[in-house]
Amino acid sequence: MENNNLYKIIGIATYTGISKSNKKPYTMKTLEIEFNETPAQVKTFSDAPVQIGDYAKIGLGIKKTLYGTELVPSVDEIVPAANVESQKGTGDANDSK
Repeated sequence: MENNNLYKIIGIATYTGISKSNKKPYTMKTLEIEFNETPAQVKTFSDAPVQIGDYAKIGLGIKKTLYGTELVPSVDEIVPAANVESQKGTGDANDSK
């Protein structure tokens, strides 16, 4: 399995608030991931359950700012640790099926 954009989650911070524009509650999570042996943070508004030790599939997205459009990392999917760990053990014997 190619895991070039799959990073281990080593920390989670959750922030809640009320939107100024539509007055609805929201939850933002800041995930600390292990990126090339260095901690890095990525923010997400995903409601998917997440635990330390799970993996985040990171993609690219755009964000509009006062100065124009910025390219930013985005959390495409949260993959439970059990799913990733079970695939690490696969080898040539399982690939021949």
